[in-house]
Amino acid sequence: MFVLGALALLQVASPPAVADQLSNGRWKNMSTWELAGLLLPPRVARRVSEVEVSPPATSDGPPTEVTFHTAPYAMPDGFCERDSYRVSIAPDLPMTQTAEIRLGACPRSAGEGLAKIDPQLHPAQAQAAVRWLAEAIADARSRKPLPFDIDCVAEGQPGLCARGGRTALSRLSPQSAFAVGGVFDCKTADARFSLRQQPGRGVWNLRVESRTVRPHLTMTWTAAPQA
Repeated sequence: MFVLGALALLQVASPPAVADQLSNGRWKNMSTWELAGLLLPPRVARRVSEVEVSPPATSDGPPTEVTFHTAPYAMPDGFCERDSYRVSIAPDLPMTQTAEIRLGACPRSAGEGLAKIDPQLHPAQAQAAVRWLAEAIADARSRKPLPFDIDCVAEGQPGLCARGGRTALSRLSPQSAFAVGGVFDCKTADARFSLRQQPGRGVWNLRVESRTVRPHLTMTWTAAPQA
């Protein structure tokens, strides 16, 4: 239910009034629904269930931005989705909407296992990209020829690519994706994915590019940041 359109035009309070109500630490004592009622249009505020607040620029000022999330919900196309609304506490209270998706059932924990979508990529395109990734992994696990070329790079862990990109790709799961970006439609593919290999071990960054004859997939492994 990705509905942006006129939502940004429907504000429930003027910017000066909002900043005043959130200043002097007042926002710290407000519930998710109080903040939503102040910052979001009513029909959007009713849908949110979680909130993230960015620290204020000054000790007694309002937060710099507030991000609201809906509860994850199942889509009829086999995806789980969660909508997010980010409101910047600026003179005009700009609001942007993004989404997170997961192929398959919704996870038990609200934000666990959901992939963030680049705001420039429409959720429908992101879903198409994830379906392509799922099919690519399934192809890698099969014995049939791959319909795309593949390169694998894993500096620091060369064993991950020792048996080739096909084997490395076959060990991944589309449910482990935590970020989707780029462009993806029926004519152009320049999609990017970030997938967790295993918790704490590393991250696979995948990029699929359209080529004249066949798509090209590049897999690059990077070590997980040290805690």
